[in-house]
Formats: sequence, C-alpha cells, structure tokens
Amino acid sequence: MAEQRTLKFYQADVFTAQPFGGNPVAVFPEADGLTDDELQQIAREMNLSETVFVFQPTDPTAAARLRIFTPTQEIPFAGHPVLGTFYVLAHLKRIALNEGVTCLFQECNIGVFPIEVHCEQARVVRVVMSQPKPEFLDPIETVDEVYSVGRALGLPKPGVVETNWELQVVSTGLPVLIVPVRTLTAVRSIIPDAS
Repeated sequence: MAEQRTLKFYQADVFTAQPFGGNPVAVFPEADGLTDDELQQIAREMNLSETVFVFQPTDPTAAARLRIFTPTQEIPFAGHPVLGTFYVLAHLKRIALNEGVTCLFQECNIGVFPIEVHCEQARVVRVVMSQPKPEFLDPIETVDEVYSVGRALGLPKPGVVETNWELQVVSTGLPVLIVPVRTLTAVRSIIPDAS
C-alpha cells in the first residue's frame, strides 16, 4: 500500500474582498519533494483554473519559487495565481512584511520578478506584481485565418476584418491571442464555437 501523505493547501479568491467571489487559486505552500506527476495529479484533482506549488527558490534574491499548473498542464506564468500565492504566504507569515510596502521577488518558470505586498495596520491590503515586457509574436494576417477566428467567435466577417488592427499573439509569459473587434455590440454578441 502506498504511503499516505497529508498536504496543506489554501484557496484564495483573487480580485475580490467578498468570499466566494473573484478568481480562485489553490496554493500549496510546502511543495518541496513532490514529483512533476504528483503536481499535475493534484492540480487535476483541484480542478481550478490554476493551482500553485511553492518551493524553496533557486535564485537567492527570490522569496519563493512558484510552479503553476492548470488541470491539464504546467504553465510558465500567470497573474492571479502569483497574487493569490503571495497573499497566502503573507497571511501564513512565510514572508517578512513591513508596514506600508514590502518589496520582494518571486521566481517562476520565466524568471525572477518583483512583488509588492502592501500592509496597513499589520493587514495585507494589496499585492502588486510586475510582468515581463510584452512580446509581440507573429500577427495573424491572411484573410482565411482572420475569418477562421471570426467564425470561432461567432462574429460576422466585418466584426473582425474592418478594424484596421491585426490579430496578434502577445505574451508576457503566457501567450494569448488579441482579437480587435469593431464594436462593443460585436463583443457582447460573441458566442465561441470550440469545435
């Protein structure tokens, strides 16, 4: 029989002051010793958009090393998981805080980046992070590709094509496709077709 282990985790709701609101993230503050397969299995079991595992940093300037997983894969970087993790670490007193602003560094799969934890009356009131500068990857230029994206979003051809802007993949650690849309009405009419 496999050895049973107990792992503590915390769920933080990011971008809200209300319980059960915002964007949830699971944080495992003591992940050293877990295998890659175990990390992925745990993230799949948590079934949140992201689960963060905290390790001892390999960079001496960093307060913690974070590995971020979705239910299906590890991702190099994401914003709300970093914010939620440092909020949890602050509440667990895993990082030394000053009144006002404490400046720290976090290590993730794309490098080491600054974090600010803002405190008022010994209470965390805000966590602020920096990201790498955006990297603009290949634009989507051919008419067929643009129409394919428009169809996938359920937009009529002019909704995407007549904007004078290119569809562009942009990354600050996690690539996303930016789709300029002509009107707010068109944005509100989007019904994605995942097929």
